Amino acid sequence: MEGLSEDDLCWLQLDDFRMLLIKTIDPSKITPYLRQCQVISAEDEEQLFNDPTLILKRRKVGALLDILQRTGVKGYTAFLESLELDYPNLYSRITGKEPNKTFSILIDTAGESGLTQFLMSELTRLQRALQDERRRRQQACSVAKEQEVWSCQQQLKDRELRKLTERVQKIREEREQLNEEVKQLRDHNYSLMADINTLNQDKSNALLANRDLQIEVERLKHTVQRAENQTRMLRRRT
Repeated sequence: MEGLSEDDLCWLQLDDFRMLLIKTIDPSKITPYLRQCQVISAEDEEQLFNDPTLILKRRKVGALLDILQRTGVKGYTAFLESLELDYPNLYSRITGKEPNKTFSILIDTAGESGLTQFLMSELTRLQRALQDERRRRQQACSVAKEQEVWSCQQQLKDRELRKLTERVQKIREEREQLNEEVKQLRDHNYSLMADINTLNQDKSNALLANRDLQIEVERLKHTVQRAENQTRMLRRRT
């Protein structure tokens, strides 16, 4: 690769991994180290995290790699060291080496005190992240407990609903049975009323017949009495 500078050569080695880097890296994790190494500036960070054209994380990583590439070997070395710190597996895949965390660029740039300051800030960041994770875990446990209580309440409501449904079904069956009995009683009552009407009609007919008989009896009595009177009169004459 004649005509290429050392700066170009080192970054050319990362071209095969560029898509993997863009897909994997979270810029907010590695920028603190890169800033301590002075390979990115405050203005660079402002652009990365506030530029409306860099909303997607992948675009931020691509822009960060472009910024670092302009710093040559120093930016390349600082970038690999940031991978050693935050993405050791990715570092090993790219370089074929195990991470040893020498932080050479940071020491050369900021000295031992700068390394100490960075490590202290990283420790603080990790402690804060641990606290946040514990808080999220507590919140998750609280939510899980609330979900468990809610689930128990729902199970209780489901059991009560099943009991009510069974009771309603039983009441419905009892109502249908009672309706059938009422229908049968109504039909029986209609039959009784028909029988009573027939009996009343028979009684009325019997009363009429009895009245006719009484009239006939009275007529016969009158006829007999008249005949007796006539017989007595004839006897007197003879």
